[in-house]
Amino acid sequence: MGKGNFRAQVQPAFENLKSAVEAAGGSFRDNVKLNSYFLDLSCGPVYREIRDRYIAAKKSIDEHGNPGQRFFGRTS
Repeated sequence: MGKGNFRAQVQPAFENLKSAVEAAGGSFRDNVKLNSYFLDLSCGPVYREIRDRYIAAKKSIDEHGNPGQRFFGRTS
């Protein structure tokens, strides 16, 4: 599916993840951690664009105002 077209591969992958999570009674808001591994780092921007359509991302800020880890879904 989508051979040579990263966007055409990632979009259905997130749709499949969404379907599986919802079938189990959850949502991406319940997500605690999502790891992603790339062989080609140039795919990162496309991946983040599509991921962010499904998972609301928030950056944490430490006590000095410096950005930290990215947290997805609920932070409380």
